[in-house]
Amino acid sequence: MDTSLPIKLDSDGEGRVLVTNNHPKKDKIETIFNDNPDLQQGFVKTEIYTTLQKTYELQQQWMEKIEGGMDEEAAGQWLVNASKSAVANSEITFNNGKVQAAKVYG
Repeated sequence: MDTSLPIKLDSDGEGRVLVTNNHPKKDKIETIFNDNPDLQQGFVKTEIYTTLQKTYELQQQWMEKIEGGMDEEAAGQWLVNASKSAVANSEITFNNGKVQAAKVYG
């Protein structure tokens, strides 16, 4: 399959893998995941791993905010909002043979 066009993937909360962009092979890609439970589970594991990485990065940024003098309550609220955003943007892009998770911006 040609991966020079980005394939943006996400799960629907029930384990199904969805193509979230207008890729011309969208239906075929979703069928491949649907018909191959090992591939589908591999994607879900990758998605969970990247979410945990983002959470770690946000924790580090939270600590830097506290150490930099930010009020703990304000820093805590920032962390909650940033974490919600990270989870909502858990999409993974496959492009030119490489996997890229959405970046965390705090």
